[in-house]
Amino acid sequence: MHNKTIVEFIGVSGSGKTTLASALFHRLSSCYTAVFPQRGEYRQIDLTFSRKLSIDLRYLPILFPYRLRRMIYEVEHTGFSLTAIRNGWARSRYPAVFFDLSKGWDAGLFILDEWLVHRTIDEDIHFYRTGFDYVRNFYLAPLMHINSIIFVRVEVDPKIAFQRILHDNQPYRRFALNKNKALIRKILAEWEQDVAQVSAALEAMQVPLFTINGSGPVDKNVEILMASLRQHIH
Repeated sequence: MHNKTIVEFIGVSGSGKTTLASALFHRLSSCYTAVFPQRGEYRQIDLTFSRKLSIDLRYLPILFPYRLRRMIYEVEHTGFSLTAIRNGWARSRYPAVFFDLSKGWDAGLFILDEWLVHRTIDEDIHFYRTGFDYVRNFYLAPLMHINSIIFVRVEVDPKIAFQRILHDNQPYRRFALNKNKALIRKILAEWEQDVAQVSAALEAMQVPLFTINGSGPVDKNVEILMASLRQHIH
């Protein structure tokens, strides 16, 4: 496969994105050179100063609007401090780090478990929209080594997502660490609204977007996705 394509999963926490993305990756690996990078592979924060500077300078023309908004949102959410500004700047570098790494990967297909939006925001709903700013300003820009991007929205009954979050001890779900049921329900409701807005925006931009039932059988869902993706993956 000469073209490089990204398949990006989006949806609320607990919708089953990771399970489905992993299953799709294993299925696609039999016929394509695919990569399903783990979080640590593209969230490198121990880069040398020279590497950070190089990445910042090369991607700044495209990423600057997103990175600026990310710092502003960080300050608005956590309060004005040097730490907030530093965190906003460092975390908004992850998209550039991923693309820098992806240039060296010998693969034509990248499966991403919603890294584009909330993997860059530490599962914090307050930064979801800045994640989409990144979609609009960076991912859909004419990058030489990425030919197309496809989104898969994983939908699930809020009650199912709630139970999954309540019983899964995922340290990156900061909003659920204390098992506050009212807070979890509130975050899920807000998250679903934002996912709907992001989906509508993607459709308006005529970006391929497929919807799948996250509570359905994984094998069946993979078959459905394979049939839908074939016309977009070359």
